[in-house]
Amino acid sequence: MSKFEKLIKRIHNLSNDLRFSEIKKILEFYGYVMTSSRSWSSH
Repeated sequence: MSKFEKLIKRIHNLSNDLRFSEIKKILEFYGYVMTSSRSWSSH
């Protein structure tokens, strides 16, 4: 089983110790690009 399959399995099991970095890795594998917002204002 690949690393990504293991991570996806953990997400499906709603693991309490799942880290954001692990979710980010999966999303990046599927082409997601994370960008930081420069503004914290909600307006």
